[in-house]
Amino acid sequence: MNILLTGGSGLIGSELTKILIKNGHQVRILTREKEIEHPFYHWEKDTIDEKVFENLDGIIHLAGSLIAKRWTNSYKKEIFSSRVDTANLLFEYVKKLNIDLKFFISASGTAYYGQITSNKIFKESDEPNIDFLGKVCVAWENAAYQFEKIGARVVCLRTSFVLSKNGEGFKLLKKPWCRSKSR
Repeated sequence: MNILLTGGSGLIGSELTKILIKNGHQVRILTREKEIEHPFYHWEKDTIDEKVFENLDGIIHLAGSLIAKRWTNSYKKEIFSSRVDTANLLFEYVKKLNIDLKFFISASGTAYYGQITSNKIFKESDEPNIDFLGKVCVAWENAAYQFEKIGARVVCLRTSFVLSKNGEGFKLLKKPWCRSKSR
């Protein structure tokens, strides 16, 4: 399959790219990064290189600004826009170019249920929380589900915060607990 991957230079995307290629798929990465290892297509705020959509079978949308960062009002807008507005832009292009998309897989988060600690085991049918990230997840998933209008199968994956020794989130979390070597 020919698969377009947004967020392909990120933690999950870079590993997913390796797996997809190993399994014989053609992966096209759409990124704002200047240089990454895999061949990529560049996009700006409202513009995508239309070549990326040629003979496209599906999109995996993982793009999104880091959550593990100080949330100023302007950064909250960036968190929202990097997920929701990018999905909307992809939909506009797919519709405009009349792409027969088979699937659209979108990242989302367990933050859909709120940033709370409890013993409750949430179900997919549970109501979203009304905090900031809950609202982002709802809008993000709604942006994904619009791809059903053009006949694409849509899957929204609600993952939790992903930790990896190579990820930015883990580096930030371990700071308060790790001593410097000079002590």
